[in-house]
Amino acid sequence: MNWKTEPGRIFREENGKLLAEIRFPEILPGICDICHTFVDESLRGQGIAGELAQMAVNQILSEGKKAKASCSFVVKWLERHPQEAAKLCWQPEELHAQLRKMGFLPSDTVMVHSSLRAIGPVAGGAMGLIDALRTYFSKGLLLIPTHTWANVNPEHPDYDASSTEPCIGTLPRIAAFHPDGVRSLHPTHSVAAFGERAAEYVKGEELFHTPAPPEGCWGRLYQENAKILLAGVSQNRNTYLHAVEEMIGVPDRLGAEPYLIHGRNGRGFCWENPMHPHRCSRSGDVSQFYPRYLPAFEKYGAVRIGQFGSARAEICSARKCAAVLREIWKRAEGEIGVGEEPLAPELYDNLNIQEESTVKEILSTPDAPAAIGPYSQAVKAGGLIFVSGQLPINPQSGEMPEGIREQARQSLENLKAILAAAGCTMENAVKTTVLLEDIEDFAAVNEVYAEYFSKDCPARACYAVDKLPKGAKVEIELIACQE
Repeated sequence: MNWKTEPGRIFREENGKLLAEIRFPEILPGICDICHTFVDESLRGQGIAGELAQMAVNQILSEGKKAKASCSFVVKWLERHPQEAAKLCWQPEELHAQLRKMGFLPSDTVMVHSSLRAIGPVAGGAMGLIDALRTYFSKGLLLIPTHTWANVNPEHPDYDASSTEPCIGTLPRIAAFHPDGVRSLHPTHSVAAFGERAAEYVKGEELFHTPAPPEGCWGRLYQENAKILLAGVSQNRNTYLHAVEEMIGVPDRLGAEPYLIHGRNGRGFCWENPMHPHRCSRSGDVSQFYPRYLPAFEKYGAVRIGQFGSARAEICSARKCAAVLREIWKRAEGEIGVGEEPLAPELYDNLNIQEESTVKEILSTPDAPAAIGPYSQAVKAGGLIFVSGQLPINPQSGEMPEGIREQARQSLENLKAILAAAGCTMENAVKTTVLLEDIEDFAAVNEVYAEYFSKDCPARACYAVDKLPKGAKVEIELIACQE
């Protein structure tokens, strides 16, 4: 298992990559720095981790000043129980289940700010976490910040997208140089993008003169109706709010005097561009006060709370966060974005915020027949997913089976594929409508239907119609509720 020890932690590596890590906070001053519990913050705190933690604590309490021996005791235990030790790492399927529970769709555009320590050990380490995120958002766009503002500044105005290290943590450092990612050329607030639209999304970032311009990667989160996942971090790490402040014209946020940046992409392209850095006359770091907006964000549904790995997560709607901040600043008299005290409730009571139900999102997947007319495979609005009627067409062959049972099964498989693309299952269905060319086929269709809905079945209507498109015998549509 190759478990190693250092003061305050036990860890496992493979080819120089961190695969798992267990940290021990201090329990008794002057006695040791290695135990008490595995997981208040970094692991799950239950099951085998909790059992092992309690064993180690008991040994520490019994050994007193010899408590450091517990570190080797834990290592030996892990070596004797390799399968149980593996459970201490979050697996991709567990993380995917959490993303689904938080309402993320595989087709979403998502910006991820994270603390690996708060998330806890992930199978494959930081690279494994990126791969888990890429796999889940395979039909959308995954974005990870790769900021370099601490390394690129007036004293050191040189930026190379192929080599300049991010200054904001482990995951950004891995993402910046990931072989499947595309790093933007913004010299201070770059992002690494993953997905089919990655290159298009980050194009032209070297042309902007501010850290988070509304027309750039950060501002376009609004246009994309994106979500922002803050995993183990809070609003003080939400770079998007800088873009919102630029959008709505919050004063005293940018330096008046630009400095000239010399940039290159590592493949022969070089440029120079003036940059106005973030600057506020009342604070060196305005973002440290962004958590003051959280009560307002939560009140209007702009932020929801969830869990990712072992970390507390804040799920932010880019459009709703912008709408809340815009309305708050309309009421502001002077500077309200700087200060230690909570934001005054009168600044966000009874705001005129657009309801989420008025924002619709088009869903599609190649795993179901493509829409061939002026309609969409599915539309999400107000937490509901409306799936268009599915004919029994095989999306790979374009053919339709002959028998009624086979046709019913193909229609239901198409519905299942569309829901999967939305991060849902057939259990999310709340209403179906079945259209039959011949009502005498009802019993056969119902028999197949029961294979897909056997418990807590959705409401249903069934009609016989004169004809169905393409000579089909059955068509089924569905409404689902995303948890």
